[in-house]
Amino acid sequence: MDVRPKIIGMLDRRRDLSIQHFHQHWRGPHALEALKLTPRFIHRYVQNHSLHVAIDGFAEACDGCPAVWVHDADAAAGMSQSEEYRSGAWLDEPRFMEFRSRGFVGHEEVINPGPEMGPIACSVKAMFFLKRPENISRETFLQRWRALKHPLVHAKPGERRFIRTIPRDADAWFDGLEEIWWNDIASFERAWAQREVPGEAKDILDQSASRAMLVEENRVIWPEV
Repeated sequence: MDVRPKIIGMLDRRRDLSIQHFHQHWRGPHALEALKLTPRFIHRYVQNHSLHVAIDGFAEACDGCPAVWVHDADAAAGMSQSEEYRSGAWLDEPRFMEFRSRGFVGHEEVINPGPEMGPIACSVKAMFFLKRPENISRETFLQRWRALKHPLVHAKPGERRFIRTIPRDADAWFDGLEEIWWNDIASFERAWAQREVPGEAKDILDQSASRAMLVEENRVIWPEV
């Protein structure tokens, strides 16, 4: 388990840009701006690029989701106000994003670590941004969700790797994030076609308010430890 704070964002492409342009700019010029934030703030940085593949039962989350592990709480609080960010990534965001990134700070729990991970991604990943029903408290949701040994969205996914990200802020815009890796898109589609909905999902998940996306990872900053 990586105990460092993990910042999750959601990016929407600028409406006058093609999907291809959005992903190219994020991988290229914007990734270079992120490098300016190391080593002072960022420990690890992964770009999750949507493959724009429909996940039955869930609306698509966004066009891209950055995941940034920072060194500590001070780094999480100070990065967005730093000179490195304000003179670089902050100025570049409007060049390819419709709005500033929405985000929350959390920490991750590794449930199934799977094979050892390196700097080059060799699988696809599904990200599920979970929202609880209004009649369930956040504390109840987290207690019941974290007690599960499998994803809330699938009881027997046959996954390659599975982690949870728990928001640290009570006012986070989603109640939890599940990230599930498969070997390839075909493996995901087979598993999803045979999806087994956990009993807990019927009580603590508002699927209509939750969001999902199938992504390709671009591991921009990937230290050995």
